[in-house]
Amino acid sequence: MDGQAAHTQATKTKGAKPTRPTTIADAKRLGLLPSVSAYTRMLAAPYLERYKMLEVAKACYACPPSGDESYDDYARHILEQSSKDGSGAAEVGTQVHAAIDLYFTDPEHYMACPDIVCQDGSEVPADSFVLPAIAKIQALGLEVKSTESILVNPAYGYAGTTDMVFTHKNLCGILDFKTKRTHEGEPVISGDTHAMQIAAYHAAYWGADDGEPIGVNAIGYNVYISTTEIGRVDVVEYSRDELLDGWQAFKSCCTLYRYIKKFDPRKK
Repeated sequence: MDGQAAHTQATKTKGAKPTRPTTIADAKRLGLLPSVSAYTRMLAAPYLERYKMLEVAKACYACPPSGDESYDDYARHILEQSSKDGSGAAEVGTQVHAAIDLYFTDPEHYMACPDIVCQDGSEVPADSFVLPAIAKIQALGLEVKSTESILVNPAYGYAGTTDMVFTHKNLCGILDFKTKRTHEGEPVISGDTHAMQIAAYHAAYWGADDGEPIGVNAIGYNVYISTTEIGRVDVVEYSRDELLDGWQAFKSCCTLYRYIKKFDPRKK
């Protein structure tokens, strides 16, 4: 269990796609650990579900069925169209994360970092996203220990990659970048599972093997990078008490996952 991502497996069927998504059966057979997000996805996300429904409604309004189109064909087409916006947002986030990682790990290649292709098709220099985020980190006075760190917590049965491990004076912490659509004048509110994610990474990296893994000097941050107000960056800080609450909630997600999936990755 080295924490390396194993989201796909090679396909053995001739003529099929070269890879397929990893299944629970694969995880059991190969001894894989679920990611932090695999556990937190056990929770309902009302805002996300409403967003998805609105995207379906938008796609229906923009493209009514043609006279000879069957219901099945129309439904398939609408679902494909409505999912494009969400996948586009994920692609922008992936580009921004990659640029930030280059900034820290390979400054020479960062100088040649390609522009970020936004959801509307516009191309924005990576600096416009990265440098405001770096300025926020510097203003916080954080001492970066590592970036894109692979973390494994076999005692609780999960693994993942955190964006940044840091210290600040006598504090030890975890920081995660998030890209987010923002609206002028509206505050950024942390997602329901974001504190859980920070707490889980904190427990995996800084936690003791026994006892409470969220120490008295724990701190965490989410740095939200706007994809709609270029240059806007908001920081949400999590205190030790908030991380403790997040950790307890995350453990509840782990219990629910093991019950629903009938899979306990802690067991050999």
